[in-house]
Order: sequence, then C-alpha cells, then structure tokens
Amino acid sequence: MQSYTLFFLLVILCIGALPLNAQFVEKDKREKKDTLNRVETETEKTPSPTTSKSKKKGAGLERFTFGGNFGLSFGSITAIELSPAIGYKVTENLIPGVGGTYMYFSTQATNGVQTFDIETSVYGFRGFLQYIIFENFFLWGEFETLNVEVANFDTDQLEREWVNSPFIGGGYRVPMGFRGAFNFTVLYNLNYQDNRSPYPSPLVIRAGFLL
Repeated sequence: MQSYTLFFLLVILCIGALPLNAQFVEKDKREKKDTLNRVETETEKTPSPTTSKSKKKGAGLERFTFGGNFGLSFGSITAIELSPAIGYKVTENLIPGVGGTYMYFSTQATNGVQTFDIETSVYGFRGFLQYIIFENFFLWGEFETLNVEVANFDTDQLEREWVNSPFIGGGYRVPMGFRGAFNFTVLYNLNYQDNRSPYPSPLVIRAGFLL
C-alpha cells in the first residue's frame, strides 16, 4: 500500500513539474531570441570598420575634379592647345590644382630685319587657383611655364627656352550635371614678351571644364 501511495505521489509531482519546465524552456527561448535581435540591430546601426573606411575614402575622392582647357588660335599665331588638369576642392568655393599643356604652334618672328618661320610643339605645366565669388562667377590665378622655340636674332638660330607666364583674371561657369561645369575664362599675362610668348597677345581667352 505504501509503495502504491509513493508511486502516485511521484506521478503527481512529475505532472506538476511539466508546465513549470515548459515555462523555463519558453522563457529561455525568448531571452535568446531577444539577445539575437539586439545583436542584429546593433550590427545594423554600427558600421563595420571596412564600411567606414570605404565611405571616408569615397568622400575624399569626391573632392577631386578633372578636366582641362582646349583652344584654337589663327592669325599671326596659329595654335592648337590641349591642357588637361586636376583640382581639389578645399572648400566648395576654393579649388587649387595642377595641369599640363601641349600646343601645336606656328608663327613668324621678326625684328624688322630678320624673319624666322617657327613651326614647333610647345609643352609645359601649370598651377592654378579658382575661387568662386558669387554664384557662377569666379576669380582665377595661374602660373604657367612652357618650353618654346625662341628666335635668337644675335645667333640667327632658334633656341628652346622655358617661358614663365603668371596670369590673373576671372570667368563664368555654366553648371553641367551633378558636379561639373564649363568654364569661360579671361586672363591677362603679367609677363608677356613679344617673340617669346606662344600667345598672340597678353589677353588670353580659354574654354574648358571641370568635373
């Protein structure tokens, strides 16, 4: 009789423990699920180091601008110019940069007695600074050095020299797309020298773009 009583007591205890055990299992599952959801949310909110570096790198590259000038000149001097350039946006209004210049050049140099027919290639490089002062208007400063053939009337020969040209001026920009613009620039050569400069006059007009 006592053994039957003990058996029934054990059965009752086991049956009573089942709901309690189920509650603990269900609670443990909920806690694990909440922890997993928290980790996923924090992972989404906190960018990985690789993602952060990629965004910073992309933001840095967006500050670079690429473009250049092209020009044609006919008359006493025939010139076909191509000048690629790269700039960097220090601010939205201030863009310093550097570029190269290649020019096909044809002219006559004379001192009134001697005359030289010059047909040659001109090449060199330049540094510039563009500052947007009001909407689409900008100021422009530049220092250009070009290797040109110069007539030496003393030796009656053509000699290659580096000719330095500081320019000041300004222009107007026409927006093109999301970040680019066409630039129309009027510059004045502060060191213009006849028979040495590859430009027909100290006043230089350019058309180009920056993207």
